[in-house]
Amino acid sequence: MENSQNSTIERLRAAGLFTKGVVYRLVGMLTAMFAIGMGGDIKGVSGIAEFFPNNPLGLSCWA
Repeated sequence: MENSQNSTIERLRAAGLFTKGVVYRLVGMLTAMFAIGMGGDIKGVSGIAEFFPNNPLGLSCWA
């Protein structure tokens, strides 16, 4: 039983680290885009959903 709990904890830990990496990458990319003048005009969640598939920085694969 203890072995399966450790396995579950390790999987949750790995998922959390992966999610943290995704969030840091998104924030970094959005910050860089704003710095070079590609951002700042998106308003709301629907604007973000429309922006990502059409951007030139490689996020179009998420759509």
